[in-house]
Amino acid sequence: MLQDDIRAIFAATAEAQRRFVERHADALAQVIGVTAAALRNGRTLFFFGNGGSAADAQHLAAEFTN
Repeated sequence: MLQDDIRAIFAATAEAQRRFVERHADALAQVIGVTAAALRNGRTLFFFGNGGSAADAQHLAAEFTN
């Protein structure tokens, strides 16, 4: 059933997020700290990408601008 597929997809996503934060929470906290410090000090963030990653970079830049 479609509902079972939807539940399986959501469960897999939640598990991937759990594993990521378990393994990378310290590194992510460091990146957040460096980014926040850069912005507080008037520094510039650059986002790069090619193809679909360029669209992601543009989206991130817009989020930080707005």
